[in-house]
Amino acid sequence: MNSRLLKILCTFVFAFVAVSSWGQLKIAVVNATAAVFESEEAKEEMSVVEAELTPEQERLQGLDGDLKELQARLQTDAEIMSDLEKTELQNEIDDKQLDLNFNVERFQRRVTDERNKIMQKLGPKFNAVLNDLIEIEGYDLVFNWNPQITIYVNPKHDITRKVTEMLNDRQDEPVPDPNAEAPADDEE
Repeated sequence: MNSRLLKILCTFVFAFVAVSSWGQLKIAVVNATAAVFESEEAKEEMSVVEAELTPEQERLQGLDGDLKELQARLQTDAEIMSDLEKTELQNEIDDKQLDLNFNVERFQRRVTDERNKIMQKLGPKFNAVLNDLIEIEGYDLVFNWNPQITIYVNPKHDITRKVTEMLNDRQDEPVPDPNAEAPADDEE
């Protein structure tokens, strides 16, 4: 992580040296994930995913409720239970906990996979919108803003909302094929 931070700092140093040589750079930051997932298209896709995952989520909540009931029963009835009953109940609790942990992990992986699919699907549209915005606004540098890494960004440089708005404006447009060749110019 320190080498990554060093690379970022070097990039900034080179950028600011370039500013003094060539004039003022126009810099922006965008949180790509936030821009995509705040778009109407991504919200619609996530609502479909959430609807598909609701039964699994309810099942997990039921497992969690069963586990809590068993734990409460062990706590309240431990004094009147035999050692064998306590051991059997503790084993049942352990089994339910393992089952719950396994299923929660599987559920979280599925949610992550679905989010990644949406990001991959909308990624080319995001890139097209960002490229158009770069051209329109004349940005020299655009950084992918990660709030967990970046200490501070002046809000005037954050173009995340602009990108989301442009994604919403282009919601009904087909997603560009990143593998398609650019059209050839007929001019010579």
